[in-house]
Amino acid sequence: MYITLFLGLACLLPLLSHANDMRSGVAHESVRSRPAEQDDGRFEKAVGIMNACLNREAESILLAIVENDPLNAGKALFMLGILYGEAGNNEESERYFIRAAGDYPLLKDYALKLLVKMYLNTGTYEKAVDTARQIQNTLLLQYARQSEITALLALKRDDQAIEALAEYIQQFPTDWESKFTLALHWKARGETVKAVALLKNIYVNAVPLSEDALRELKLMKSEVLSREELLIRADSFYQKHNYRRAEAVYKEVLGQMDEHEKEKVIFLTGMCQFRQKNYDTSAETFGLLTNPEALYWQARSFYRRNDRGNFDRVKKEFETKYPGNHQLALLFLMDADEFRRNGSFSDAERNYKEVMERFPQNVEDSLWG
Repeated sequence: MYITLFLGLACLLPLLSHANDMRSGVAHESVRSRPAEQDDGRFEKAVGIMNACLNREAESILLAIVENDPLNAGKALFMLGILYGEAGNNEESERYFIRAAGDYPLLKDYALKLLVKMYLNTGTYEKAVDTARQIQNTLLLQYARQSEITALLALKRDDQAIEALAEYIQQFPTDWESKFTLALHWKARGETVKAVALLKNIYVNAVPLSEDALRELKLMKSEVLSREELLIRADSFYQKHNYRRAEAVYKEVLGQMDEHEKEKVIFLTGMCQFRQKNYDTSAETFGLLTNPEALYWQARSFYRRNDRGNFDRVKKEFETKYPGNHQLALLFLMDADEFRRNGSFSDAERNYKEVMERFPQNVEDSLWG
């Protein structure tokens, strides 16, 4: 609860939108940290006043807590930092956030984050760098590293910024914008090999910045991809359910594969076609292979195409070549379900019994049929 509450505070959203959450959170924390009979509602009153923009009275209440209630002083220091920051008093806000970071370990890194944000907004970049480096909370590390890099670049400490950015993308490898930024820095510094490697990594992963990466690669005359890189790009499209693009890249790389490797690419090409509901084409593609996986999906393609003759043919071929394969049971069940829908109950029963007798692991599916 507190992490959620103070993440909101740490982002410096308007106090109005968080007043109710703060009221609830502070009240519950007070109950845990002090006996119920001592909870006189001071935090709730302060938050209520802040919500009504009567900041002077809220300030007075919080300062009194800091002065007279050591047990709750840390929370009050943090809230004072927010109060002064919202009022535009950066000097006082900084002072109280620094004290909160020292006195209230639970919120130390959130206070540091708010300080970093203040320093960036006011152009106090040296302090932003130093403070960002103190943040240890894993939930805030990405923001901290990004802020450190932003400040280093603003200070024109490019060598340190690039070093920090290279470390950052190792920690957060899916931050593609940061990878692209680093690639451009490396390109500008003449570190072509590093720049090309990073741009290709962006491109083959088929992310939104892929076309920007390709443009840069073309400018560097390095857009040609290896067989392995093409496969990664095709797999990336497949994983993102972009089957049309994946199929095109699989076909492009197919001519570069040896016979053993071709089987996998042909199979994935067939899967792309099947997922696009091109069942005629997928049946033909799967027909180029003879392994059980390909035969199963070829049968499914004919099933989807409502081609009973070819479905039965492939099913018989499957049964002859791989009589104990679990996917044969799925074909029997598929066939049984179709017979049942068409009112051929005896044929359906025969298929269900085949499954029960030969594939114990699928007995439950047969019983449901």
